[in-house]
Amino acid sequence: MDPDTTSRPLPLKSSPLGDAIPVIVGVTGHRDLLENDLPMIRGKVSAALESLERLTRNSPRMLLSALAEGADQLVAEAALERGWQVVAVLPMPLDDFMADFATDAAKRQFRGLLERCVDVQALDPSPRLDHDISNHRDQQYREQGTVVVRQAQVMLALWDGQDPGCGSVGTSWAVRICRKVPPSVEGEVLAVPETTGLIHIPVRRAKAPESAPVPVPEQRSDEAYRKVLKEIDALNSTLARGRMTMPEDVAESLSWLVPPDRQSHLDEGDVYLLGRYAEADALARRYQAKRKQIVLVACVLTVIASISQATYGVVSSQRWIVAYGVAIVLAYVLYYLLFKLPRFRIEERFLEYRAFAEAARVQLFWRLAGLNTLAAEHYLQFVKSDVGWVREAARAMGFLANLQPLAGRAKLCLIRERWLVD
Repeated sequence: MDPDTTSRPLPLKSSPLGDAIPVIVGVTGHRDLLENDLPMIRGKVSAALESLERLTRNSPRMLLSALAEGADQLVAEAALERGWQVVAVLPMPLDDFMADFATDAAKRQFRGLLERCVDVQALDPSPRLDHDISNHRDQQYREQGTVVVRQAQVMLALWDGQDPGCGSVGTSWAVRICRKVPPSVEGEVLAVPETTGLIHIPVRRAKAPESAPVPVPEQRSDEAYRKVLKEIDALNSTLARGRMTMPEDVAESLSWLVPPDRQSHLDEGDVYLLGRYAEADALARRYQAKRKQIVLVACVLTVIASISQATYGVVSSQRWIVAYGVAIVLAYVLYYLLFKLPRFRIEERFLEYRAFAEAARVQLFWRLAGLNTLAAEHYLQFVKSDVGWVREAARAMGFLANLQPLAGRAKLCLIRERWLVD
């Protein structure tokens, strides 16, 4: 490697996607909310969004919504007012979806929100039907719910608590698969159960105004998202500090993966992924160095203890026992710092940052190859319970990068050079 590489300023151009991993929240809910209940519902939605913001002070927030009338639009409006980004995930192509809006006013409302979204994704028509679905339109709504639940780290459900059971679509389906795991992605391997956290806001429906909503008891899986969001937020804070405190290490990681003279071939999504790889790789190497230092000190203490035993064991048994005991205590303190103390967690952080860096590297090269596929769907699935937040962060990172359209595929030579050959 060029010895001057690490002394250069960060060679990577800034990405318009930003420099952080987004926190992604999905919304599902009924269209026919009662007019008189809307102020109360807006208050509860605002409180829910505020609680999520407290967990993610260092992270950009993104809402996935179909922008259907009722709950979807209500939550999208609240999120936009609070400065969130909104991505429209439509169950079908736009012109087809517009048929669900009965009035011109409803269509204008939808169009207005659509224009404020950072991106619009419409699902392609599905050629298949699940065994309990009778028509393709319902199938599209079911698949839209699956996509949002699978991508979101937590779902906000404005739901009456009534589950129609077999054949359900929309809100009931989304809530069900939050708890019972969404269907696997086609071609996914090593799949394990993966639930999504749920924030339930009970609502009444216009079609049954006298029917009181049924609150859904919170389950253990609903609590898990809080830890995931905190970890992603901590990652964003650490990455931001790393950019300031170790720019040479970041530049070295960048140059190793994609040299500065080859970065002109990268598009916005590529740049975003490369930046996250370099920062995580630099952090992993920093923690690895700390880990080696602690292990080295522990080994030295062990040698000192052995020498003390050999030296003082003949002269005075008490002296070597004291020295040996002190060395053992110091070694345990180092072990506690390395493996247990939450403030440091050096061993754990080293593995997490290394895993996240590899996720970014794989996602980058898949993107360079023209694959609009999330690496997280095939990644870390046997160890989700241990480092589940890494997979969630990798999925969010890949989702954000893939919001940018894939550029020309004149990048296969870069893949061959930097991944296959080198």
